[in-house]
Amino acid sequence: MAAYSMAVVFASLLLNQSAVLAADTNDESSLIAVLNSNAGPAEKDAACARLKFIGTARCVPALAPLLTDEQLSHSARYALESMSLGEASGGKRGFSRGCAP
Repeated sequence: MAAYSMAVVFASLLLNQSAVLAADTNDESSLIAVLNSNAGPAEKDAACARLKFIGTARCVPALAPLLTDEQLSHSARYALESMSLGEASGGKRGFSRGCAP
């Protein structure tokens, strides 16, 4: 009986993990759309804050241009710094060249 229960719990965890990953992918797409839109700074700041936790390499092209935005540069940098991706580092380096020292 215990082996059956563990198998059911394990299968349930796998299904939940798949659902969470799919939700994060959809959420990330929606947040990227916000960053690429004419949304205000508050909405874009909120999108950056969420991307800090769920962002992948897909969001780097949307975050990188915000590094030169006076109001959103910190939000974009925080989101990019939380990612352990080569693309995120490249985005920060590419835009830091255009910033004043």
